[in-house]
Amino acid sequence: MSNLPTHQQQVDTCAACVQGFGGFTTHPRSYSNCDRNPAIRAIRAASVGRYLLCYMPRPERLFCADRAPNTDQPREKRLRACASQQTVAAAAESSRGTKNSRKRSAKEAAAEEAEDGGFTLESRGLVRAAGEAVAVGDDRTCLPDALWICLTACGKQIKLSAVRKSMVHRDENSDPTYAMAKSTALQYGMQLAHISRLKASPAGLFNYDCGMFLVRLRIECATGTDYHYVAYNAQTGRIFDNERYAKVPRVEATDKRNNKSATKVFFQLFPKAKEIWVDAVSVAQINSTY
Repeated sequence: MSNLPTHQQQVDTCAACVQGFGGFTTHPRSYSNCDRNPAIRAIRAASVGRYLLCYMPRPERLFCADRAPNTDQPREKRLRACASQQTVAAAAESSRGTKNSRKRSAKEAAAEEAEDGGFTLESRGLVRAAGEAVAVGDDRTCLPDALWICLTACGKQIKLSAVRKSMVHRDENSDPTYAMAKSTALQYGMQLAHISRLKASPAGLFNYDCGMFLVRLRIECATGTDYHYVAYNAQTGRIFDNERYAKVPRVEATDKRNNKSATKVFFQLFPKAKEIWVDAVSVAQINSTY
C-alpha cells in the first residue's frame, strides 16, 4: 500500500475524485484534472486498463486505508467487489426509505383521523332505547325542544307539547325567546344559569363531565346568519338536535382537544354551513325549593 496518497494529497485532489462508495471509486482516464495530481499519477501505475482507481474518501468521512482495495487483485475482481458494496449500500438506503414511508403513512392516518373528528353518530332509536328523550320539530321549535330534553334529563315528567305551548310567542312570525325558556324552566323547578366563559368555546363545553346544557349556535350559511338551539348531555356526550332524520352525534375524547376539533361535531349537524360558533351556553340546574 505504499502507493497510497497522503491525506494532504487527497485534499488537493480534484473534486471529481472526491466521491464514491467505501472510500474509493473508479473513474475513466478521461478525467484530465486527475492527471495534474502527482498522487493520482503514482496510483495509476497500479491500475489496469482504461480505468483509474482513486483511493479517495467520501466527503463526509476521512480516508481509511483498510477500505482501499487490494491492488494486487485483477481489475475485474476489484470492480466486482466495488459493485457488490454499492449494491449493499443501495439496499440499506431502500430499507431506510421503506421505514420512513411507514412512518409517514402512520402520521398521515393520524392526521386524517384528526381531520374527520372522533365523534360517532347514533340512531335516534338507539338513543331512545338508552333512556334519553329525542325531540322532532323544526327551526321554529328548536328552543322549546332543546329545553324539553334538558327537563326530561333532569327527571321532569312533562310532555313536549306542553313545553311548546308555554313558549308560543305573541307574534306568530317571531320565534320563542331565551327569556321564555327561563320562565318555563322555573315553572317546572329548573333554572337556566348562563356560563359566559363558554361563549366561542365548544371544547370547554365538551370537557364537562356532567350536566345538561342549553346551547345556542350562530350559523353562517349562504342565506345569511341563523341562530339555532341544541341540547348537550355532558354525561353521555350526546348532542340533541330536533331535525327529523338527523342522527345523534356522540362526542369522543379527540373532539375535546381544541375548538377546531370540537366545532367539527356541529358541522355534522349542519353540513351546508360556512361557519359555526357557540354563541351562548346555559346549564340546567334543579331548583331544590320547587
